[in-house]
Amino acid sequence: MMRQKEIDLLYQYLWNRFTYLEQDVQQLQQNVRYRHIDAVDCLELCLALERLNAFKQFSADVRGILLHDFETFPRKKSDTCGNPENVV
Repeated sequence: MMRQKEIDLLYQYLWNRFTYLEQDVQQLQQNVRYRHIDAVDCLELCLALERLNAFKQFSADVRGILLHDFETFPRKKSDTCGNPENVV
């Protein structure tokens, strides 16, 4: 079990990383709005959005684990079982 100080540090990391990724997306969006863009600019924005979305999902999963909130924690349906109601 993690100590409260470790949990606080983890939350600080999650918040700082989220802020950084969000600011990166905002900067790239401004670049697209206010200058002549090319395919690389669009690709950079797409990648930044994907990084932000992936981090949001990761941080939601971590919070779900730390809070022991297994009712809302996403579960995958088993692809190998004949019964689709089984969860992994």
